[in-house]
Amino acid sequence: MARTGRRGAAPPLLLAATTPTGFCETNGVDVDALRGLMQQWRNYPSSWNSGDPCGGGWDGVMCSNGRVTSL
Repeated sequence: MARTGRRGAAPPLLLAATTPTGFCETNGVDVDALRGLMQQWRNYPSSWNSGDPCGGGWDGVMCSNGRVTSL
């Protein structure tokens, strides 16, 4: 007897539940401001080259609820 139905298709809820928690945690305006500083500074921490400022562990960046609160 042959099986019918879709195999391998994940329900949308399951896909949302598996999204990495560090993805885009920082407010976009704050990210733009930090990137503006990076363009003006000659030296900035190498950790600022990747990831999310609040979720990626940027050195010297302190956050609360997705907003940069201090440098």
